[in-house]
Amino acid sequence: MPTKDNESQRKLFGAALAAKRGNKPISKKVADIAASTSEKELSKMASKNEGADVGQEFDNQVGDYYAVQRPYDGCEPGKLVHKVNPLQGVQGIGVEPVQIYGAYTEEKMAMTMAEKLHKDFTNKAMMLEKKKAEVIERIKETIDELEAQRSENIALIKENPKESGAHKDKIAHLATKIDDLMTKLEKIESSKKEIEKKEDKKQNKNKK
Repeated sequence: MPTKDNESQRKLFGAALAAKRGNKPISKKVADIAASTSEKELSKMASKNEGADVGQEFDNQVGDYYAVQRPYDGCEPGKLVHKVNPLQGVQGIGVEPVQIYGAYTEEKMAMTMAEKLHKDFTNKAMMLEKKKAEVIERIKETIDELEAQRSENIALIKENPKESGAHKDKIAHLATKIDDLMTKLEKIESSKKEIEKKEDKKQNKNKK
């Protein structure tokens, strides 16, 4: 029956085999094992269930590493750095591989990258909010212009009821455009308010 050590070694060589076949290595040391060992040998070692001496020279080389998660709304730099056991991988910390930006052997390196990613993410979010505010302003200005045109056409109908047909068509067309813009405006403002709520919650949490 395989021992716990044998199972760890099997997983280690399984990780190296996956890297050998093109997957991203879970650490530099696993990458080194993959580079220095043939696929045939790795496959053999990964499938062994017995033999405590198998791969013993590698077992002490693989230590924990630090994975940096991609930023998300409301995150803090420190929350993006995760200490990972290479035999378990990021799944062991409940994070999907696609969410990982990179892996580092030192916590300081990982934290530096997390801070940079967080800063870039925050700056992009601020720029997006600025653009939203500009779009909102432009939509409001356009709506005001269309409303003015609609009022003019209504006034023309009152002045000359006999020529009301063309003006009514114009009014209907303007009303459709205004309704479309109002719908867009509501969506953008709703999105903006949702982000503001998240930011308020984040600030209140930090105050506590």
